[in-house]
Amino acid sequence: MSGANLDLPVITEQDEEDLITFGLKQGIDIVGLSGVRKVKDLDYVREILGPQGAHIKFMTKIQN
Repeated sequence: MSGANLDLPVITEQDEEDLITFGLKQGIDIVGLSGVRKVKDLDYVREILGPQGAHIKFMTKIQN
């Protein structure tokens, strides 16, 4: 059975804000992401985290 192809962001605007205003300040070292569909999704989150978050690892649930 084939699922619907939805073009949804890998993280919400609220997730972005939480990562920047809370996560980075707390020194997180891993981010869990559900619904990753392509490498560009991870690149996008990496860009949001910036240089301060370069050390952060991802744990993903990959969707095809």
